[in-house]
Amino acid sequence: MFRMLDERTLSAGILATAVLLGLFFPSLAGLAAPFALPALFLVVVFALIPFSELKGHEIVSIRWPVLRMLAWQQLLLPALVVSACIVMKLPDSWTVIAVVAASSGSLFASPALAEMLGLDRRRALQGMVLSTLCTPITLFAFLNLFRDAAVHVSLSGYSQRILIFLIIPFALFGAFRLVARYLPRRTMSSIKTGARFATILALVVFCMGIMRAVSSELTVNPTGVLLAIISATLLCAAMMTLTAVVFFRYGRIEALTNAVLSGFRNVGLGYALVGDSLGHQLAVCVGASMLPMFLAPFILRVYHLSQKQPTKTLVAA
Repeated sequence: MFRMLDERTLSAGILATAVLLGLFFPSLAGLAAPFALPALFLVVVFALIPFSELKGHEIVSIRWPVLRMLAWQQLLLPALVVSACIVMKLPDSWTVIAVVAASSGSLFASPALAEMLGLDRRRALQGMVLSTLCTPITLFAFLNLFRDAAVHVSLSGYSQRILIFLIIPFALFGAFRLVARYLPRRTMSSIKTGARFATILALVVFCMGIMRAVSSELTVNPTGVLLAIISATLLCAAMMTLTAVVFFRYGRIEALTNAVLSGFRNVGLGYALVGDSLGHQLAVCVGASMLPMFLAPFILRVYHLSQKQPTKTLVAA
């Protein structure tokens, strides 16, 4: 029997459970909702700490394979998503949430997810950092296409949210990297362990709180919620599949690593940057997108472990 209780599998299971609790227990979602965005700020801060001992080129790279992935993820893929929405004549509200999903950077958990699946962790880290830093520009540019339709983004408010959720956390990360080099190895190990647990705790609060709009809508419009969940899942799967096909010529590992980066997007961060201008319906869609974003990694992790175990048994035999 494969080992189910390793740290990464357990963490993925906890986050998946938090999303489901927020969905089916509105009271829990309501309690966590006021703390969702502060928790997201802490997620950004703590999620970066485990990478503080890495060298600069391991965190940020301008090599062509990384830039190629970035151009696809932040420019070409969002453009394709927008074009598909226009061709299918989707309502403006659905198009806007698709833009938010396709323009947001990769999940902060992308490097861990890539490692869990036996993919390129370093490339995933580089892609996550660069796509996150590019998100404000890409998101604002694509949302401006719909300024007169479903969303009105205030530049001053948008700038303030960039400061809070990106500039301050990355500045703290840079400052901590300067200090980390002088800390004893045992101290750094304890700090990184504590940061991982703090990240999971903050994500639990965020996941439950961001589901408030979905859980409240579920009681009055379950069909609409189901449609939002299906749409978010299909969008995630479509972005992953299309990316894997486009990059398959560069090898299986690069194709699947880029698929993880392109499919699992930090929609919560995108929503935090845009703020309340999306309205209730789009808040429901953002919450609905949390299900594939946090359930799929747990399912993929369990599947990956189940596929590895027979190989180990055969070798041992």
